[in-house]
Amino acid sequence: MPLEQAPDDRLTRTQGRKSRPVRWGHLQQAVARHGVVTTRLVVYPPDASDAERRWAHRLHDFAPIAVGAGTSCWLLLIALGVSPEYSALALLCLIAPVGIHLWRRARPVRSRTISLWSNRAGFRSDPADERREEMLALYSSVMENACDDLRRGLITRETFERIWASVYADARRARFADGASLPSR
Repeated sequence: MPLEQAPDDRLTRTQGRKSRPVRWGHLQQAVARHGVVTTRLVVYPPDASDAERRWAHRLHDFAPIAVGAGTSCWLLLIALGVSPEYSALALLCLIAPVGIHLWRRARPVRSRTISLWSNRAGFRSDPADERREEMLALYSSVMENACDDLRRGLITRETFERIWASVYADARRARFADGASLPSR
């Protein structure tokens, strides 16, 4: 059930269209060879509009979809007898403009988005890397819990915005505190 603004500024359940989740950012974790765990936390600026955050999220989703779909289409075109060079060029001409469009539309949010990274080797333990990974997971957990509470009507939108601003500010401080090891995007 979707949520609707009540007079007391809480979100309440209503009938009708589905509510969209608040796009505060995301947490990605990947495990590579030898147990290396890479964690990336992305926090969008709380003052960005929903439309701006939606464009940034679409850009985030575009790359893996473009690679997967592009590779599948390329192999299909080769199987149908089109030369590999022409099929790659045709797909590039179709996919690149979409990526460029998304890149430009997400520009207002990209420059203010905070990205934090953590890399931890599985075969050796480094307490600093483990603390950093735990910090990123904690930020993500705080935001996910706040989103859930907002959807259930347990907190107001104003409270949610304060939590988001706090997490964004903490992530920003963490990024600049150890800026040498933290890429900005």
